[in-house]
Amino acid sequence: MEGKKLSDPKKIFRIAKAMASDIQMYNKDKIEKAIKEDNFWESIENEYQECKELLEQRVDPEILAKDNYLDRAIVDIILKYSSNIESKIW
Repeated sequence: MEGKKLSDPKKIFRIAKAMASDIQMYNKDKIEKAIKEDNFWESIENEYQECKELLEQRVDPEILAKDNYLDRAIVDIILKYSSNIESKIW
């Protein structure tokens, strides 16, 4: 992506949350199984990497280095709302 990169932390986090929402929406069964089997991060590795690369293309590297927007968004959007799933994780 050419041009000015994003530097507003609130906007970046909103984008990361939208990405996490997409991961959740398109991988519900996979996520539920992964939480039950305690391999959540491994199971979404491809989706995670794709989102991470997209963020790296759109966001100022200095801003991106200050916070882990995508990981926080995944915890807030996917894991927080999956706490009802039986798992030894929690």
